[in-house]
Amino acid sequence: MELLELFYEKSVVKSRFLPRKASLPFEHIVLIQGPKYCGKFSFLQHTLQEQKANFLWIDCEDPRCDLDYIQQHLSPFIETNNIDTVVFYGIKELLAPQRVRTIYVSHHHLPSPYATLTLHNLDFEEFMLFDRHTDPKVLFNHFLKWGNYPEIPQTPDYKKEKRLWEMYELAFGQELPIFAQLTFFQGHNTSVHFAYNRLKNQLKISKDRFYRFFEKLQQDRVLFAIPKYRSLRAPKRLFFHDFLAKSLFHLQKEFPKIFENMVFLELKDKELFYIEPLGLYIPKEKKIVLAIPFGNEVRIQNKIDQVLDKNRIDIEKIEVVSVGSRFDYETGSISCEVLPFYEWTVGK
Repeated sequence: MELLELFYEKSVVKSRFLPRKASLPFEHIVLIQGPKYCGKFSFLQHTLQEQKANFLWIDCEDPRCDLDYIQQHLSPFIETNNIDTVVFYGIKELLAPQRVRTIYVSHHHLPSPYATLTLHNLDFEEFMLFDRHTDPKVLFNHFLKWGNYPEIPQTPDYKKEKRLWEMYELAFGQELPIFAQLTFFQGHNTSVHFAYNRLKNQLKISKDRFYRFFEKLQQDRVLFAIPKYRSLRAPKRLFFHDFLAKSLFHLQKEFPKIFENMVFLELKDKELFYIEPLGLYIPKEKKIVLAIPFGNEVRIQNKIDQVLDKNRIDIEKIEVVSVGSRFDYETGSISCEVLPFYEWTVGK
């Protein structure tokens, strides 16, 4: 049982923990999913230590990990050491659950009949918890500059960009060139067919492989393909789990697209659609959210008028998210609220 002893001795890790909005379902069997480096490790370590659990952390990414051996010897090891929780970290397929509490952690989408918790990169409220004493405007600038990965705020500034590249390389491996080229379409309305035709000569990739990768990115909640309202066959608007993804791989930077991606990530768990010429529509709330980073009152009101002229949908409220503008007004029976991102995201 040397392998299990090794994992047991390394199970408890002391690390700086960033409080998250998520909570671990108190179920006998739980699956935790989310993109690589979104904070699953520290979240679960902190939670289990807070619960004073006697847990065994099996690192399935460790090259010494032999799951056949572990399954053969796990039950007596659990009994001998009075273990109440087993964690399979980095698992690629679900194993037979144990008599004790079993927690599976995966970077990939795994169909599961069990309670599932999906973690994401930080939202802005979680990011602010890194430094509660700094002005939200300053923190917003940091967020906009360095993105939403939990690890990066704790990384020295001169290492941040290089570390981001390393994380992407470790996350995607041989598929990284495909992902990098896909980020070019951030914030644009694009079909998988159009993207493949644009990229196939650069990537020298088969259609089947590209389509599978595109679907996998969506399943893993790395890529979000948002449908157009009342036009589900129209091209989808593409957003990414890291709103700075395109900036890392391309010289061309479209700040309005980056900003809209930021706004989307604060709404990603809602059922929403995009509308033209801009905006995200949430039917259940009868609300449109517009990402308009810059502009005075007249320019913002003109953009709102363009949206209303082009769309005949049920609306009670329009929220405009900006970099610094703040005002309220009404157009007909619709209330319009314009707020800076750092105020809107806290009060949404």
